[in-house]
Amino acid sequence: MDYKYDIFISYKWGDERKKWVDEILRPILISGINEVIDKKILTPEVIFKDTDNVPKGATLDVSLQKAVAFSKCMVCVVSLPYFKASAWCPTEFSAMLHREIATGIRSTGNYMGLIFPIIFVEEKEATPEKKSPVYEYAELRKLIFGISPLELDYEKYNRVSKSFKDSDEYDELRNIIRRWVRDSIRPQLERINNNYPWKSEWDTPQYLLDPYQNFKDQYCSPPPPPPNPSIA
Repeated sequence: MDYKYDIFISYKWGDERKKWVDEILRPILISGINEVIDKKILTPEVIFKDTDNVPKGATLDVSLQKAVAFSKCMVCVVSLPYFKASAWCPTEFSAMLHREIATGIRSTGNYMGLIFPIIFVEEKEATPEKKSPVYEYAELRKLIFGISPLELDYEKYNRVSKSFKDSDEYDELRNIIRRWVRDSIRPQLERINNNYPWKSEWDTPQYLLDPYQNFKDQYCSPPPPPPNPSIA
């Protein structure tokens, strides 16, 4: 067996992020990855999409388990509900984090791992520190900062309308994400392809559930205060 996908996109279902992921993020990621010269580092389907890649008759939980197991890395659109109001998102995140630790892929000399977070923030000229409800939790802030998130201005880029897709802001966002793919994700895909072969142990329910129990205790409780409704 081998990897089936280059990227698993993790995000919270049922909130505004789904349309943004489907219409904005995923196409830009694919176009950025397909610029790679050495096609040998790419797997056939490139990015797992939960609405397309679940086989007919299959249950979503089993399909998501396998998608995480057979993906080289994860791009996650994190938010406070992602960690505090979902079971699947922290399960996916903690499984990939556990794989990072088990393989030793992230180290002092190699800061990039298997998780590439995106987080929406408020960027106010009068406030030098970027704001997000996630950052109100010290443990989550430390976790996300340790994985070097791609921070995106909520007001400028959290949009999906046709007018946005025709705007200068969309062109800016596309360039930001494509540079991120070029400088961070594509080199890591090649590194994974050359040095970290797929392992069958990843394709088991316990590989998802065991890391989640520890992760949940540390990062997913107690219940959060009401999040900032603008960028949660």
